[in-house]
Amino acid sequence: MGQRHAQQQTLEAPRTVAMGVSPHPREQIADRPRKIVHSMKICFVVDKFPSLSETFVLDQIEGCLERGMQVGVICNETSFGKDSNIDDRRWQALPGKVVCWWGGLGRFRPMLRRWSGRFWDKLSTAIDIAFARKLQNADVIVAHFGNNGMRVARAMKRGRISAPLVTIFHGRDVGEPLHDNTLTRYKVVFDKGVLQLPVNAFFRDALIGVGAPPAQVMVHHMGVRPGEIGYHWRSWDRDTLSFISVCRLTEKKGIEFALRALASLPRRDWVYSVIGGGELLEELKKLAANLGIADRVTFLGPRPHAEVKQRLRNAHVFLLPSVAARDGDLEGIPVALMEAMA
Repeated sequence: MGQRHAQQQTLEAPRTVAMGVSPHPREQIADRPRKIVHSMKICFVVDKFPSLSETFVLDQIEGCLERGMQVGVICNETSFGKDSNIDDRRWQALPGKVVCWWGGLGRFRPMLRRWSGRFWDKLSTAIDIAFARKLQNADVIVAHFGNNGMRVARAMKRGRISAPLVTIFHGRDVGEPLHDNTLTRYKVVFDKGVLQLPVNAFFRDALIGVGAPPAQVMVHHMGVRPGEIGYHWRSWDRDTLSFISVCRLTEKKGIEFALRALASLPRRDWVYSVIGGGELLEELKKLAANLGIADRVTFLGPRPHAEVKQRLRNAHVFLLPSVAARDGDLEGIPVALMEAMA
């Protein structure tokens, strides 16, 4: 009987996590009344935490907390005290705590990461395995992005972790290896994980095409909270036309093409707000200046999620002209797009 119950918990855990965000409005975690429906301990494995560019992770964690689960986070680095747009206290209060996978060695990770190829692969895997005990107490491990799923799976292969592994594939983690014909790198994830959750059908087919068991792969879209956004009809009365984009400023987001398209508009009164940061920020600012539209384009940088949703409500048009990047990076289903549609 006990063995049967343990097997059932193992099988049910991924489906419980896959429920995504709660339909209830967001509240302060510390003040939220909780109905304890499950004592499951879930460990999320991410790169940086908390991250404004990955609000889908924060929303998913809140959904689990609202269902009475115990949540902890393993990451490469924390952003506590580094980003004024994030409420640190909310995320420092997680019952399972937020810890760096490599502990004190984590500060050397960016330097070590400069080495590429087999040396970095072997070194990072060895350090991952050495610190894998931090994941031992979890009932379920949820890895966001394939690279983190692969790290956990390799530690599982060495017998350091036994909890079920669920890996969520978002975009770059499928697009780049698909472009380079290296998608088979995830074989260890397929072998050791119990569930692969790509965010769209194209990624699902790609994973199955390189050996993921079809029964193990399920499309799972990241959730949004439509109740917090609210539909608001915004008519245009020939006054200033307001455009907005919300994204990381990377090649695949196509903001270059949005700027060029707006520059080609007839003499019409418009403004364009771009929310988000990234490696192309300065290049895009220069492009706006060269196109003669710098006075009508505002790069706002990363903004709090509540402010983003308010600006979406106030805009007339949402722009996201996504493209396939030269390195193969692809969109999954952008959460900002789903929120704009809501």
